[in-house]
Amino acid sequence: MRKLFSLCAAFSLLVTFNIYSQNSWKPSGGPYSLDITHVVYKPGGYVFMSISGTDMFRSTDNGSKWEAIGTGINGIGGAQCMGVGPEGNIYAGVEFGFFRSTDNGDTWTHISGVGANCMAVDQKTGYIYTGGNDGAYRSTDQGLSFQKVHNDMTGTYSIAVDTSGRVYAGGNGVYVSFNNGNSWIAMNNWTDHLSVSAMALSQKGVLYFGDVQGGIYKSSDQAYSFQPLSNEMSITYVPSIAVSSEGTVYIASLDRGIVRSNDNGASWQFINNGLTNPEIQTLSIAPDGSLYAGSRDGCLYHSTDKGNTWKQVQLGIANTPVHSVLVDSNGNIFAFSKNSGFFRTSDKGASWYECKRGFYRPGYYAAAINNKGELFLSGGNGFYMSTDKGENWVCKYEAKDYSPMNYLQVHPNGEIFGLNVFNDLIKSTDNGVHWTLVSKDFNSSYFKNLLIAPNGHIFVASANPKGVLRSIDLGVTWEQKHNGLSGIDELESLGTITVDSKGQLFAAFTGEQGIYRSTDDGDTWTRIKNSPPSTSFEIMASDAKGRIIAASTQHVYRSTDNGDNWKEIFELESNSFIYSIVFCPDGEAFYGTGRGVYRGVDSLYSAVESQGSSMPAEYSLAQNYPNPFNPATTINYSIANPGFVTLKVYDILGNEVSTLVNGMQSTGMHSVKFDGSRLASGVYMYRLQACNFTETKKLLLFK
Repeated sequence: MRKLFSLCAAFSLLVTFNIYSQNSWKPSGGPYSLDITHVVYKPGGYVFMSISGTDMFRSTDNGSKWEAIGTGINGIGGAQCMGVGPEGNIYAGVEFGFFRSTDNGDTWTHISGVGANCMAVDQKTGYIYTGGNDGAYRSTDQGLSFQKVHNDMTGTYSIAVDTSGRVYAGGNGVYVSFNNGNSWIAMNNWTDHLSVSAMALSQKGVLYFGDVQGGIYKSSDQAYSFQPLSNEMSITYVPSIAVSSEGTVYIASLDRGIVRSNDNGASWQFINNGLTNPEIQTLSIAPDGSLYAGSRDGCLYHSTDKGNTWKQVQLGIANTPVHSVLVDSNGNIFAFSKNSGFFRTSDKGASWYECKRGFYRPGYYAAAINNKGELFLSGGNGFYMSTDKGENWVCKYEAKDYSPMNYLQVHPNGEIFGLNVFNDLIKSTDNGVHWTLVSKDFNSSYFKNLLIAPNGHIFVASANPKGVLRSIDLGVTWEQKHNGLSGIDELESLGTITVDSKGQLFAAFTGEQGIYRSTDDGDTWTRIKNSPPSTSFEIMASDAKGRIIAASTQHVYRSTDNGDNWKEIFELESNSFIYSIVFCPDGEAFYGTGRGVYRGVDSLYSAVESQGSSMPAEYSLAQNYPNPFNPATTINYSIANPGFVTLKVYDILGNEVSTLVNGMQSTGMHSVKFDGSRLASGVYMYRLQACNFTETKKLLLFK
């Protein structure tokens, strides 16, 4: 049994893209909302954290501020365990391999194919012990090689090392080594117990165990015998145990938070004051005695009073789906995630603050902002409003018959319009306290978005009837506006609709119809002659300077002349999602994506558009993306001078497995795709040779 780890107006629509494919895009500094699997410390104030399904993070000030790290390991999916060696190396184990960093997490090297769910590092010998589904392993050379320590030791889910070098391994049984892992003894007295899920040692050598059904045990005689401890707390699973230097024992549970014992396990008490989620995945004690607890929804908590009170550490908002991004006139940016909550940044995304006082998360559907900067949020259990930039929220409407809204927009007159999950258009004239049914059931099975133009007219992108619906009387009556949309019956569903600062409307369909424009409030439509060649535009946005961005499932295009001409700014891949786009007052664009908020700077757009003819000052070979990959990945590189170029792929033994480039190439940026569908999973090397330049990098094929 494996240990359990488990973006002005914006349109919340879905587009897949590769967020690392162009340097015009960069993450805005943050949500971390997946399982926090491990926290480790290194002398000097370093704290390292891993989040399941995403990346690695580091704090250099004892946890006050965090940054994403990990060139060479990011994209792997987060480490399942981490450790720090006496020489200062940082180690990270994933299900299919082992990584090491010698520069405090800046870069990582894949040094072994041995997977790891748990890890312990002997601080005297530097030996590394890891455990996984197929047993336990030991490395005596800083992770360069691993040897299986016991052929009969299968399923190892927790490992601990005491100050005398004794090693304890638990899983489907308990094993002990008294000689640095050279030989092991199976403790047969554990055979009637359940699989060990966590273990920890006190400074006096007392061993504490937790099993997969919440049982808690201790041994004072080097695991020769076990004493069951009281489990009146009704814990069902123990994922982590920590013991302080004073002998205080802390137990994490996946359903009831954290319990503590000050008397060697004789009695226990819950210490959940400040915890907003009882599903605690990991516990760790810092050198100063403070505690960190990581939950399964990505919250990190810190306690400086032995767990009596907990304070949530504000990590930011990277790597969680952001479905809508809003901006106020002062440049504050708000990011809304249906599953993870509401966040705010006042420094262009360098840091994010979670706004949650007054409402519960998750389960929210739509968000909006008015011209006063007041925020509105529609959720499954009511309608909320904030007048202080999200700091505090007040429930304005809560009733059993309330239906959450998929789309939410604020009219220029201040009225709030919502399109709920039943395709009913409702509105409120008093900031959500009371709601009135405006139009019930448009006879449509699906709406793509709700748009309110600057003149106050309301537009709905409709799937049935196909096309654009308009209301000029605040939603009381509706007209189908499709004059100029030739062959409306043959058109595919409307993908998206937007309006620019001049009041021009732009509509795009999911078929091969391009983009249509209306200059008369939707009465007539004309297909733009130079429409981008795309089969499915899903989202568009515009700003006051006449710039429009249109994103499809394959490409993202930009127009700087109110839609007359378009240029592709990057190609999409199926690695993430664009849910929303918004332009800020200063011209920067922010994007709500499946992996957090990303920003695009206009000068960087220009750089992207001219990169084909730019002259690189040097040769370079970029890291392939995605990595790991299955079955294809992209390799980018630059050539400073025209000449003969080779780009080849080799296996770990040095055998050539593929030639990607072999011939003359011109100066500039180049890109090539590598297809590994015929190769086995593993680490491969790719080497670029041009003139006197040679560079080699690793890639990981994982099927």
